[in-house]
Parts: sequence; structure tokens; C-alpha cells
Amino acid sequence: MGNGDGQFFFPLGIATDNSGNVYVTDTNNNRIQKFNSSGGF
Repeated sequence: MGNGDGQFFFPLGIATDNSGNVYVTDTNNNRIQKFNSSGGF
């Protein structure tokens, strides 16, 4: 738990796109984090 890159504070949703990117909504940090298919930003 935290607010750094790759850390979350109440993740709520997850989605993917056709390129293999993963999007995670991080509710209490008021952001969406995007990861590539290798797990990087």
C-alpha cells in the first residue's frame, strides 16, 4: 500500500487494451496507473 509508482491505495477496477496495457484505478490516490504487458510504466 502506498502512493508510489506501482503502489496502490484501494485499487478498485482493472482494464486492458488491445496492445496488452493494463489500467488500474487507484481510488484513494485519485489516479489511474497504466502498465505495459511486461509490468512496466
